[in-house]
Amino acid sequence: MARPLRIEYPGAWYHVMNRVAGRGLVFRERWTTELFLHLLQDLDQRFDVECHAYCLMGNHYHLLLRTPEPNLSRAMRHFSGLFTQRFNRHLRRDGPLFRGRYKALLVDADSYLLAVSRYIHRNPLEAGIVRRLDSYAASSYPAYVGKASAPDWLSTRAVLEILGSRKAQYRAFVEQGGDDEVGAFFNREYHGPILGSAEFVKRALRGYRPNHEQPRRRKLQTKSGMAEVLQAVGREYGVSTDELRHTARGRGQRNLPRAVAMHLCQTLGQKKLGEIAAYFNVSHYATVSVTIKRLKDDMESDRALVQRIHAIEARLQ
Repeated sequence: MARPLRIEYPGAWYHVMNRVAGRGLVFRERWTTELFLHLLQDLDQRFDVECHAYCLMGNHYHLLLRTPEPNLSRAMRHFSGLFTQRFNRHLRRDGPLFRGRYKALLVDADSYLLAVSRYIHRNPLEAGIVRRLDSYAASSYPAYVGKASAPDWLSTRAVLEILGSRKAQYRAFVEQGGDDEVGAFFNREYHGPILGSAEFVKRALRGYRPNHEQPRRRKLQTKSGMAEVLQAVGREYGVSTDELRHTARGRGQRNLPRAVAMHLCQTLGQKKLGEIAAYFNVSHYATVSVTIKRLKDDMESDRALVQRIHAIEARLQ
């Protein structure tokens, strides 16, 4: 049987799932759940893959992911391989852990994002594991409804904004029941690799080419050095490079030009988080990841900030 399509493009949304081989119950112990979630953080930091929802069941998992870069296959290959490797090492076993390649359903976010998030979050209830969804810890649902703190790598904003960012309304939406159309789609023995309108499916397939035909993707950005990036950001904001390379004093203070410089070192300079951390005198690369993520959140609602960053990019390219 031919493998399902792997359609990748910048900004694509996916419902990713996989099942453990031999009906094994991998996610029944706390350490396996913690390992899985730790690697989701690694997926965000290494590949810039956004996790918008997750649910770990006993023998399978569900993820709602968005890829700013068309790199789902590479990111999931790293993720699945590393999880299997560490799981096997812990139990002193070997061999494959999952039944095969993960499934990745391309999602039409304009029409189905909210419904897919509900489908993922309702899994424990539909399986009869819990009576209250917010009591199921191995899911992002408690964070969505304010029963748990959301980790830095979990993005709830895009889904909640559809309902006006009201957590109570999202709870009501999820707990009122599933979506018949989406449920029927997933319950089919065989379903296509795309969940979306007919026009969305046409657009997605029109841009699809098999992996072996896809040319190596060239970076559109130039490899600007970090010193060059700092000089350009410093000129734009009227600050010294020394101010950019060191944190602002005082708890809670934010150095916006510094965050912009880190962001551009990653996108234009193509530097790894560890390299950026060392250059900006940061003790751990996770801090850099959080700083850049907060800046990206600001960029979603601050057009002036985006224009300013684009102006710096234009001078560097």
